[in-house]
Amino acid sequence: MTASLNRKFDLLQKSGTCPPYLLDVLTLLVAHANETEVFKQELRSAPFENATPPICSNRGAVAAIPPQRELAAQPEVNLAPKAAEAGDVLATERTLRSYAEDLKMINDIAMATSSKKLREMKTSTSTEMVAFRDRVVRDTWERTREELDSLRMGWLESMKEEVERAKK
Repeated sequence: MTASLNRKFDLLQKSGTCPPYLLDVLTLLVAHANETEVFKQELRSAPFENATPPICSNRGAVAAIPPQRELAAQPEVNLAPKAAEAGDVLATERTLRSYAEDLKMINDIAMATSSKKLREMKTSTSTEMVAFRDRVVRDTWERTREELDSLRMGWLESMKEEVERAKK
């Protein structure tokens, strides 16, 4: 992992697209990552039986930190552009925070609107279902009543015919 990190850092350094203050921060981060990896390797290779610390080998400077002569050769950085960039960064950060707050408010409004619409849909669906049930029950009741009336009339007529036959 550190080899990959070092390769990517070297590519970034050679590309020249990164401002020097960001390169300084990245240099420190990569150096810390490399030192952490070296420390882990030393811990893994150390015998745990004895309490003496492992003998430090001369590992040299961490690959991510440039040698001292290169540090001395770097030109001094003018702080005025950095202050302007810092102002831009702060303004951008404020803008992003207000944008995030606006998105949160929009999300809250959308959720409230959705909840309101869902409640309205639930109410209208419930009302429509009750109306449908009442209509179906009423239609079924009327059909059943008509069928019973026709059966009753048929039974009454057949009874009258039998009574007439019995009288004759």
